[in-house]
Amino acid sequence: MKINYLSSVSLLATTAIVLAATPAYSEGNLSSETTFFCQTNNNTPTTLAKTNTGQVLPIFHWHEEALPAKLNLQEICNDVSEKLENYLVTEGDLSAISFKSAKLDNIPAICLAGEQNDCNLLLLTLAPAEKPIKTANKVLASILDSKLQENKVISNERGVQSTAYQISFWELLGFRF
Repeated sequence: MKINYLSSVSLLATTAIVLAATPAYSEGNLSSETTFFCQTNNNTPTTLAKTNTGQVLPIFHWHEEALPAKLNLQEICNDVSEKLENYLVTEGDLSAISFKSAKLDNIPAICLAGEQNDCNLLLLTLAPAEKPIKTANKVLASILDSKLQENKVISNERGVQSTAYQISFWELLGFRF
């Protein structure tokens, strides 16, 4: 009798583990259908997102005039595309994120930020500048695709205006929940 009881408990525990793992596996499949990649368009490296329907949407246009001349724009494009792809695969909730200008150790930076965080994922650091946030704001506005700049949020922390552009990755990539 104890053997049957233990077998039943073991079977229930195994079933519970399998069922608990299923949503994570499904979510992993969902994100693996979408890809961020870099492609050069009109001599400008561009970070693109491929939606679940196969549509390709530009995210960042890596213009020479927007970034310091010494930077390898193709390398930056590849690096940022890879970071976005990895973030998409590893993070759970991508419904409320922002591309945001930031100051990290007094250096201008571009980040992917969550609702409560300044910088969940560092995408790019720039050369030190006298006004790091102002520099980062200018660069972000010039490289982020104009269609993604519709939900602009300006925050004022200690008298310095920081700009963020709120985006739902799921909606951007064609998923509706």
